[in-house]
Amino acid sequence: MTGIYLPPPPPLGDARGLARWIVERIVGSEAPKTNRDQARLRIRYGGFPPHRDTWEPRNVLMEDVPQMVRAYEAQNRVQA
Repeated sequence: MTGIYLPPPPPLGDARGLARWIVERIVGSEAPKTNRDQARLRIRYGGFPPHRDTWEPRNVLMEDVPQMVRAYEAQNRVQA
């Protein structure tokens, strides 16, 4: 299907009651712009279309989906 998307799934609740969505894949990366910045990764969430991708800090993703981050960085030769 092109151009037609089903409504995204509802978020899952974590142990603290916060809304969480399933990371489908990492679709991009951005190096820090300054020494104070953190590297960011562009995330596609399961059930969401590409225009809903978001930039997320690498350190947060290393807590949530570390294997996915390492695999993306290895495949794309991204320096951590």
